[in-house]
Amino acid sequence: MGRASSRVLPDGLVVLATAVLTWPVWTSSGYGLARDMVFTPRAPWSMDALGLGGSPPRAVPLDLVLAAATSLVDGAVVFRVAVAGVLLLAGFGAHRLLDAALPDVPPAARTAARCVAAVAAVWNPYVVERLALGQWALLAGYAALFWVLPAVRRRAWPAVLAWTWLGSLTPTGGAALVLVALVAVVVTKERGTAARWLLVSVLGQLPWLVAALLGTAPATSDPGGVAAFAARAERAGGVWPTLLGTGGLWSPFEVPHSLTGLLGHVLTVGVVLALLVGGRTIARREPALAVAAALGLLLAGLAHLPGGENALEWAVLHVPGAGLLRDGQKWLLPYVVLVAASAGAATAVVAERLRRRDADLARLLPAALAVVPVLLLPDAAGRTWQALEPVHYPDDLAAAVRTLDADGGPGDVVTLPFTSYRRYSWGNDLSAADPLPRWTSHPVVVSDVLAVPGGAVAGEDPRARAVGAVIEAGGPVASELAGLDVGWLLLYLDQPGASGVDLTGTDPVVDGDDVVLYRVPGVDSGPEGPADAAVVAAVAVDALWGLAWLAGLGITLMMATRRRRSC
Repeated sequence: MGRASSRVLPDGLVVLATAVLTWPVWTSSGYGLARDMVFTPRAPWSMDALGLGGSPPRAVPLDLVLAAATSLVDGAVVFRVAVAGVLLLAGFGAHRLLDAALPDVPPAARTAARCVAAVAAVWNPYVVERLALGQWALLAGYAALFWVLPAVRRRAWPAVLAWTWLGSLTPTGGAALVLVALVAVVVTKERGTAARWLLVSVLGQLPWLVAALLGTAPATSDPGGVAAFAARAERAGGVWPTLLGTGGLWSPFEVPHSLTGLLGHVLTVGVVLALLVGGRTIARREPALAVAAALGLLLAGLAHLPGGENALEWAVLHVPGAGLLRDGQKWLLPYVVLVAASAGAATAVVAERLRRRDADLARLLPAALAVVPVLLLPDAAGRTWQALEPVHYPDDLAAAVRTLDADGGPGDVVTLPFTSYRRYSWGNDLSAADPLPRWTSHPVVVSDVLAVPGGAVAGEDPRARAVGAVIEAGGPVASELAGLDVGWLLLYLDQPGASGVDLTGTDPVVDGDDVVLYRVPGVDSGPEGPADAAVVAAVAVDALWGLAWLAGLGITLMMATRRRRSC
């Protein structure tokens, strides 16, 4: 196979795998709303989007990027581009990263290796489980790592900035990239280059770091979340074999059934073999990735090490920002990148040995081996399809948003029943976060208590806690909530307990079949917001971040176009 086919075939397989995993978004209209994923027609420019609301800035600068994107095109388009885009970028980047690591491999073996790496990067437990949980933005950090490593090696700094900051849409993705860059400073010979990458990585975290420093949200979390969000064994044998196989999500509901039995064990064995056969090649070329992968694996299972859970609980309770460590499995991010690249490198070894024995059989190897990740996880699409089934928002909810945005008046909005996740009758079959805060620019207070198997994890927002206490007490809530500067109540009529909330004294403004928006009388002013200086500083940092990212991306695209024309 020629050089062109060595790129076209893997890219084609990535497109095919992505199309299968995201099939519902192409066959149905609507918006993404499942688990942590919320796409609305227009994301708001709000204090929460700046990270200056009552909760820690976990979705900064992601919410601002979505607000900017949906200012240009409808959120339904952004939904499809975002979800499919992270998978395509991961697959395309995986085999290009591998290509740089295998300079002396014959063309046929190289093509087979790239095909396997490409499919493995898209079709693995980590990607499937995170996508099923609605955490597509975390996968942006995963996809970016495939691209940023070759860019650092080439010292292509606009590309380094563009990919690193793309991966920093969420604090966790950004922290994972900072980890790899920090390791590179220690373990690579090109320490000057690595130090520059580390600087770029740290600067990419400024939007959420500045928001955390200037905002009023608590910086610590409920230590009970450590046990609730710790990596979980998906099959017999304990949590470490599950993590080695790139699984281990805390929620059992997003885990493909095949991972709980024999195929799960076979997948773990396959991953270990890939690391043993191909991992050395990748580690020689990308030592920082290999070390960061080991550290990521250790962090993922830290709660299961002796004293690890206690140490994490102490850190989460006392160290600002340590709540990022609660969800263990997500720290597998660099490890999964190493696994995908190692699978490709191992394939190159096998392909070359087979070619020496049977050249005709070796020609069939790319298509045959590329199917292996799919065969080891045959029900992956069943999980992602549930989460990616688009929904259509009720007209009542859209009318409520228009009312709030047009003349919301003083006072925040509280959504009822007061819970963090709901299963909507007009949505898909999965529970989902409340879409209202991601749609209206009016301040919204929602419950941040997270129900998990076996209990609940307390939220951080003191305002939500005060509102929740009033509602839990029962009886008429209007006067009590008015005293907390709550000016609006939005009731989802399809929810259990909706009829049990006593809304005596409130005035319905939007009275629909699915949603009712009530005005709470007696509210003359809203709660005190963040200081003007904090808002100005956060806006300035976010604007500079966005402009720098767009500049880096634009220069990278121009340079790539130039290279293609010169070839």
